[in-house]
Amino acid sequence: MRPKEVVLHVSRVILGLFFVMDGVIKLTGISKTVQLFERIGWGQWFRYFTGVLVLVGGALILLRLRWTYYGALLCACTVGTGALLYAFNLHRDPTLPAVITLLTVTLAVLTYSERKP
Repeated sequence: MRPKEVVLHVSRVILGLFFVMDGVIKLTGISKTVQLFERIGWGQWFRYFTGVLVLVGGALILLRLRWTYYGALLCACTVGTGALLYAFNLHRDPTLPAVITLLTVTLAVLTYSERKP
């Protein structure tokens, strides 16, 4: 296996599992997510919506290489929006969600050519 393939597969597993776990956390309302989404001010429907998006995106990242691009794109948009909300709505440090966004965009770029059957 070439180094690029190793990095790609390790990134898929780490990011895919991260987003699946994040989706489950949002959907179940544990780890103070209910309070966080109340502070955003858009209601709990947005927590459920975001949870479904990242859960589906994480599953797409993990399932097949040709679907990884679409899952990474979906998750990058979701966590990127979260970084913006952290910075401008919640007035918190957006560094962590911004780094996760960059890693997810990198995964999308690396798997762009694999998206066609």
